[in-house]
Amino acid sequence: MNVAGLTSPAFAARIAGNRPAREQVSTAGQPTTSTVVTLSTEGRKASATSGAADRNLLGTPLLPTRSNAAMLAQEAGRAINARLEAAGIASSPPFELAIDDVNSAHVTVKGGRADAKAIEDLINSDPSLQMAVHNTYAIASHIPGVERAMAFSQEYSSAQSKAEIDRVLARYADALNGSVPAADIHLHIGTGGMTVTLNGEPLIA
Repeated sequence: MNVAGLTSPAFAARIAGNRPAREQVSTAGQPTTSTVVTLSTEGRKASATSGAADRNLLGTPLLPTRSNAAMLAQEAGRAINARLEAAGIASSPPFELAIDDVNSAHVTVKGGRADAKAIEDLINSDPSLQMAVHNTYAIASHIPGVERAMAFSQEYSSAQSKAEIDRVLARYADALNGSVPAADIHLHIGTGGMTVTLNGEPLIA
């Protein structure tokens, strides 16, 4: 999967942030809730021929929110469990899906199941299932940066003095210089479908 086309949070304030007063700091281009991730072209092509359950979500601009990531996970989980059932493979015990290389379509199955290779082959033999997993991962991976950006925007807008502005800029230096830590994402499949945890917190649709 090529994620270069995904829209990452961008901060105009990284340039303007060194100015001494809030009224002098341009807020043009600061990330807001309009920041979107457009799901992959590869997924859009796959959905056109696969008939997968997530057909209507691929190629769709989505806000990188927790509820949207959970929604994608639900769609992916339904599609994967349907394929497992058709192949006579049980969805229990649960297992984990991992994206080891975001620039590759390959999905890895973890969890110690004896049939892990069979599950992995089943998912990777269907581009629509691969992209359902990748798009869930991609949306989730953008959430920390977007949430950090929105928190910065709100605090910056509320600052009433140069001292407060300086404190906000210092507190959000990681967001302004693009060094927000990478998200810790886990995708789990079981009888209930797919669930996503982001930095240890389950995402809910």
